[in-house]
Amino acid sequence: MKKILSISAILALSLNLSAATATTNFNVTATVASSCQINSASELAFGTYDPLSTTDVESTNTISITCSNGTAYSVGLDGGSSTNVNGRTMSGGTDSLSYAIYSDAAKTNIWGNTVGTDTLNGTSTSSASTINLTGYGVLTAGQDVVPDNYTDTIVATVTY
Repeated sequence: MKKILSISAILALSLNLSAATATTNFNVTATVASSCQINSASELAFGTYDPLSTTDVESTNTISITCSNGTAYSVGLDGGSSTNVNGRTMSGGTDSLSYAIYSDAAKTNIWGNTVGTDTLNGTSTSSASTINLTGYGVLTAGQDVVPDNYTDTIVATVTY
């Protein structure tokens, strides 16, 4: 005699076979690194210098950086070809033309490259914001130099 199982009996058997479960948890992690980059640095162009003038020539430039939100940064400028931030010079032929770069509009703080001493420091408040820093250049009047084109190259560094 054949036994026919009812639909309810089949469902009851299948429920008993699949009723057991087990679970576990796992962590999802990520580490967000501090990050900064220098986007650009404009030229510090003094224009034409008259060695007979008694007036200093002043100019500004902008260094643009971006840092991740909450990242503390220091931006420094090296001494250029003279390697001394307190005695920067541009070369032209056989002569040198002295100049300074300050980190403040009052021109009291030479902008150098010793972190915590003469760099510009801050903390980024948004990864989407560009931070623009201004350099204030002064070309001292009355330098006895020959006519020529004078240049120097400064390296800007962001430390974070």
